[in-house]
Amino acid sequence: MRINVTFLAIIFLSILVFNKLEAATGDTIHVITHDTVRIQTDGSGSTRYPRWGMFPPPSKEFRKVIVMMTYNCPPGLHCGEWDYINSVWLRRKGGTTAPSMDLELVRFITPYGYYFPANWKFAWDMDITDYQAFLHDSVEIEYQHTGYEASADRGWLVTLDFMMIEGKPNMDFVKMDNMWDGSWTYGNDADPIESHLVPITKTLDTSANYARLRINQTGHGSDTFGCSEFCYPRRDILMDGAVFNTRTFMRKCGDNPLYPQGGTWIYDRGNWCPGSVVFPDIQDFKLAKGSAHTFDINLEPYSVRAPGGNYYFHSQLLQFKRPWANNDASIEEIVSPSTGFEYSRLNPVCSNPKIIIKNQGDNRLTSAVISYGIDGQPFFTNYWNGNLSTGQSEEVELNNLLLPDTSHLNFRAFISWPNGHPDEYQADDTASSIVALPPVHDSVIIFNFRSNNYGWENSYSLIDDQGNALYKRDSGSLGNNVVYRDTFHLEPGCYRLIFKDAGGDGLSFWANPAQGTGYARLLRKTSGIIKTFQADCGNTIFWAFRVGNPDYRQPSGIAEEKESNSFIVFPNPASNIVFADVRLEKSSSISAQILNTIGQVIAQKDYQNLKEERISFDISGLSKGIYYLQIQNDHYKECRKFVVE
Repeated sequence: MRINVTFLAIIFLSILVFNKLEAATGDTIHVITHDTVRIQTDGSGSTRYPRWGMFPPPSKEFRKVIVMMTYNCPPGLHCGEWDYINSVWLRRKGGTTAPSMDLELVRFITPYGYYFPANWKFAWDMDITDYQAFLHDSVEIEYQHTGYEASADRGWLVTLDFMMIEGKPNMDFVKMDNMWDGSWTYGNDADPIESHLVPITKTLDTSANYARLRINQTGHGSDTFGCSEFCYPRRDILMDGAVFNTRTFMRKCGDNPLYPQGGTWIYDRGNWCPGSVVFPDIQDFKLAKGSAHTFDINLEPYSVRAPGGNYYFHSQLLQFKRPWANNDASIEEIVSPSTGFEYSRLNPVCSNPKIIIKNQGDNRLTSAVISYGIDGQPFFTNYWNGNLSTGQSEEVELNNLLLPDTSHLNFRAFISWPNGHPDEYQADDTASSIVALPPVHDSVIIFNFRSNNYGWENSYSLIDDQGNALYKRDSGSLGNNVVYRDTFHLEPGCYRLIFKDAGGDGLSFWANPAQGTGYARLLRKTSGIIKTFQADCGNTIFWAFRVGNPDYRQPSGIAEEKESNSFIVFPNPASNIVFADVRLEKSSSISAQILNTIGQVIAQKDYQNLKEERISFDISGLSKGIYYLQIQNDHYKECRKFVVE
């Protein structure tokens, strides 16, 4: 192979980003191809950021490959404003003259981030183990950013970290075939989408036993009925003419861990959410070596109401040898307790940990033993029963776990005895996480909330560490625009408060002004606010806390959570006056500003020694539209969107 000098220099520089050049089974090699690269639009609709990375040689085997994508706001600029399609592509292997593979490793949708604070940071990850056979030696990785927003004052800083966990793959890769790839209008009678989603016949290699269909499909744009972004057709995947899988093609966004955002972040969409990775559809088929099979995708028939939206497809059929192990289970992730960004809605916790297990073996996984606990403390044991085929995963909620009153804890979980047999690959049987402990509250606290115009959508429950609902109000039992004040008398222990909104748009959402504005707070019995919850919360509010010391069953009630800054804006929409209830953790001088959609300050008030107060602005002279109320001082800055009728 001939490589020019410039290319050699690029590869030499890329070696510098290795955290480890040598590793052992279970160890991780990091390859960082994009290191805080500024991503912006340039008016063309698609900007590309190719980088070469030096990946480990083919002699290195990897059990698992994860790409971690970290996003920041650029220094001195806003984060990007719109929900644009972004992708991580594998382009070329081996050198600059190699043909492009055009393999989409990850599809991601940027969040509505224009008003994120300057220090904002978030990270997402995606399992791309299926493609690990291509991630060796010199590889060109391209980050592609689409969109047309102004670039002078906004963008993203993106870091891509490929985490290669060394070990024997559970299945040996054989080959990959491209399947459906393109963007087509849904419901165009002159050019039906089914004329592109045609049946494709593939013959398995004589050494392959498994076929894995991996599909990235998202809907974008819409007609007057919301298709393709906001309609949810039935989609069937067929093999040899028989339906193998069927689903309603949509994704719920009200549980997005990145919240609140600007824009319509809570609306369910065509298999994607703003500020989240696109989860590929993965269908596995256990087939005979050398056999031929026909695969097909059918979308529910539809005739477009012009102009229509498109579905974007990128898919492959990957072939593997059968798993070399018969009985092999792994722990893929710890959902809680966890400090990971993507599980932030479900953490911190002090009971009922959740993990994700996976069947890595050839036999169906029907039983396993799971041990778990805090390092240095007695461990618990859970006997799991289920039915997972090869490659399938399941989230498992474990029995109660009460954490001691210390910090810097490490949670560990271990899976063993799959199907009653010794695990044939033990390097991925254990997973651990750093534990952030929930706050400690007094034994008597008050849940104070105000319903909005849609009170029937709200419900809540207070659950102890045994799963018992101690207090609850059911959906349909709450009135509209009513203030509720429920006092909890609690024994020492661990508790979870779960508040739900069946409408999926929280207690306040700018794009649904008809529902009005509500709030939810935890109060001390004596005086003061413990916690003000985000009203623009989508589907749910989750809050775990401790009372006293649950390990020794002794009351505490001393260490309350430190108060935090917060404010809510109401009414929304507003017509003459807009109010904000502001609460700061300590008295300070603040500036309150009304901003338009391009960030211009159109009204401002300054306050001295403010801690908890209601402020107001006369907005009778403003034109109808969207505005923002911003509160800031030297240590705090936050915006709330509102609509002027």
